[in-house]
Amino acid sequence: IRGPETNFYCHVLHDAHNACKTAIEREESASKAAEMRTESFAQVDPILPFKPSHALEEIVIAGYMAGRLQFDDTRSKKLFVQQILLWIKMVHSALQERKLSITDLPVECLYQFEIDRLLEVSLAYEKALLPEFFRSSKGADGLQDEFSQWRFCSVDTAMILNEARW
Repeated sequence: IRGPETNFYCHVLHDAHNACKTAIEREESASKAAEMRTESFAQVDPILPFKPSHALEEIVIAGYMAGRLQFDDTRSKKLFVQQILLWIKMVHSALQERKLSITDLPVECLYQFEIDRLLEVSLAYEKALLPEFFRSSKGADGLQDEFSQWRFCSVDTAMILNEARW
């Protein structure tokens, strides 16, 4: 199953062959970045609240947005994707060199009242946009069950960028 952008260019728009091809290439490039899965890390906590590849991506994105990682915006998007993949590998290597695992990274999590509000809004959107699904066994009850199992945490990128330890 392809992502929404690829599906749009390849299946919704007619005669958008170049856009379809570009969307597929972009999606494949992005998936390569996500290939650093749990097996890449020997010390991953089985109850980790996020995927290890997402942690590395978050660090790179935060570094870029904060201006710590520079890229010439006049260069092609393909080169930018390649640069992001390189930065992700560099972060991964730096963690390995320092003998740190993903579980050593600082995390920030939503408070319970934030999770409750997120569930409330999610249920409202599901009911409005997918009323039949909402009423099904996988609908509202399924969403509530999913929320009860998630920790809603991510890497604390602010701490990583601002504290000398990281």
